[in-house]
Amino acid sequence: CDQHDSRGVQDLPELSGKRLKHSRLKDANIYCFDYGPEVYVWIGRTADRGARKNAMIAGRQIWDSKPRPSWGIFQRIAGGLEHSLFREKFKDWPDVNALNVLTV
Repeated sequence: CDQHDSRGVQDLPELSGKRLKHSRLKDANIYCFDYGPEVYVWIGRTADRGARKNAMIAGRQIWDSKPRPSWGIFQRIAGGLEHSLFREKFKDWPDVNALNVLTV
């Protein structure tokens, strides 16, 4: 959902099949990710409230556009509250649980 067809959806074929960088996600944007059995609608913290509903509709249309397994996942992800299954799709997601150790 990062682009703009009549639904406000952008297709980014140049990114298809690639692991994205975490830095690509912008808090003001909304993105739909189709990973086959998993479709996620990621909503940035400062994304427009009106666009949020349209993004979920677009995400549902993506989900419904092809057969999915019964165990598949269609999920809304709020920016800052990403779970590990979503985070693993990115090659450089910062580890918020990492312990900073200083040597003296």
